[in-house]
Amino acid sequence: MGIFKSVSNQLIKPAINVKGWASWTFFKDNTASLVRMLKPVFMVHRLREDEKTRESFEHALERLGMTETDVERKVQFLKRSFTFYMSVVAVAVLYAIYLFFHADVFSLVVTILLFFLFLVKAFQMHFWLFQIKHRKLGCSFSEWWSGKVEDNS
Repeated sequence: MGIFKSVSNQLIKPAINVKGWASWTFFKDNTASLVRMLKPVFMVHRLREDEKTRESFEHALERLGMTETDVERKVQFLKRSFTFYMSVVAVAVLYAIYLFFHADVFSLVVTILLFFLFLVKAFQMHFWLFQIKHRKLGCSFSEWWSGKVEDNS
């Protein structure tokens, strides 16, 4: 029995090593890394008792040591960033239309992904600009969408 086991381990097992062929450890390690990176993105963070009170815009300026000129510089930066990202979005849409009719699907998918990435960044810049304009931190999506702030505290 010992001879059969040593022969099977030396000859047969390497010949049918499916895990080795499929790079099982590589996929397992990469999947674990991906899960470790993405887990914080989908975690719901509970606020501590001292974080439950919402900070006002003026308190945030005071805490960060920012002046009105700093706020104006930030507003100008956000406007330029929003314009840049929306320009990239417009170019990506035009390029995606071109790729749809003249190129392969993979390039189109990559372009659409970049389109959404820059669209999200444009939204982020505009949302921050909206909060600074209305001098309220923690605006909701519906407030941004309607362009009106219900409570300016």
